[in-house]
Amino acid sequence: MEGSEVRLLTETRSAIDNHLQRLGVRPSTHEEAEVLVTATLDLAVRLHLNDFDYDLFAAENEEVGTLTITFFDRGPRQAWTGRCRHTLRTASRSEQPSPMEFVPTGQTRDWRIAQMVERILSRASTE
Repeated sequence: MEGSEVRLLTETRSAIDNHLQRLGVRPSTHEEAEVLVTATLDLAVRLHLNDFDYDLFAAENEEVGTLTITFFDRGPRQAWTGRCRHTLRTASRSEQPSPMEFVPTGQTRDWRIAQMVERILSRASTE
């Protein structure tokens, strides 16, 4: 795993732990836990074709991140899953409709992990 991936996973775990502690949930060992929590991060690229007559760019590639958090209740063996999607950046653009030649934008990915965790877990605490 690369350093940026480890940092992202550490940030995700920390944000989840912090939110759960504010709700009064305390960490425990795997064997003692009544509820198990998993989190996954996914990255997808979306191609947006624009109306070249009205937009500056003919097409744009956007990166979209998805955070999924799942709670597994060991008692009744039920699960609750929450997801949050967020546009991380516009990765590249094409100024010409044909042939499309994509040029990187130089933007960095902005995951906003704490905000994504907050959105997911605030829904979980109301359900």
